[in-house]
Amino acid sequence: MESGRSNRPSINSIIATVSAVTKVSADAIRSTRRDVTSVTARHLAFHLLDVICVDMAIPALARMLNVDHSTLLHARRAWPSKAGLRHVREWLAHPAIRALLAPTEPKTLTEAGYEAAYNCV
Repeated sequence: MESGRSNRPSINSIIATVSAVTKVSADAIRSTRRDVTSVTARHLAFHLLDVICVDMAIPALARMLNVDHSTLLHARRAWPSKAGLRHVREWLAHPAIRALLAPTEPKTLTEAGYEAAYNCV
């Protein structure tokens, strides 16, 4: 029996996609840098991982990213306010990000439904 994990993008490919879309290096996304752009890109990566890797517990994701699990919990709480920012909405609308999310969204998801489903309101 094949698990759904084989169709899921890897953590590295998610971070690489976020890096390409946001123009923030993968190293900066994985770092502890605190400039606004790096933090926002990191939160986008964490959000995508949270949505795409639903079967993985936060502590497991945190270990894979070399961060404390509380960092991911904070990112989860902070996401709704970040998702409303214009540049973050543009990042979320990027075809590469939409392609990552495509397997997780219903085929008939409208733009409003997309925004609600991915906490972009």
